[in-house]
Amino acid sequence: DTESLGGSDTESPRTSHSSEPVNEPNTSPKKSSGKKTVKATDDDYRLANLILDGVRRLQPNFKTPNLDAWANDCRKIRELDNRTPAEIAHVFNWANRDDFWQTNILSPAKLRKQFDQLQIKANQCKGSAHENRYPGAGNQLQQQHAQLNAAFARASAREVNAGPLEANDPAVRPQMDITAQAV
Repeated sequence: DTESLGGSDTESPRTSHSSEPVNEPNTSPKKSSGKKTVKATDDDYRLANLILDGVRRLQPNFKTPNLDAWANDCRKIRELDNRTPAEIAHVFNWANRDDFWQTNILSPAKLRKQFDQLQIKANQCKGSAHENRYPGAGNQLQQQHAQLNAAFARASAREVNAGPLEANDPAVRPQMDITAQAV
């Protein structure tokens, strides 16, 4: 009985005298995991810059973040959480004006984590005094928000295969220039 289980004294359990192959550790080079590389779009970089501008309005010496990582977090909000760029910009702008949330939402990752809660609060405050906190057309953040909304609306009106927003679009040029200066 013990010989049929490979437990005899004359035969070690790892040695095989049969024609069955012995499994050796795999030493071949690792193959790619098959995951496709996803890249942030121009919209994601514009959102990352909008967030950076909002944070710097509150803290001018805010350290320049890794904009690639921030844009990727914006991509996650868009693609994985099914949010539109205009929706993301609106919720961030609301949070950036709120006394409590402006000190807590300092990155796209934090925005993503709290997005549902922020969106509910922003929707509850529509039309209230909170919404009109920074009156006047001179407010840079409000102007950027309006420009982004217009650019996103134009992009939505294009064909699906038309590609990302144009770099020469005057509505997004200020954000593009900020990216160049931050690098």
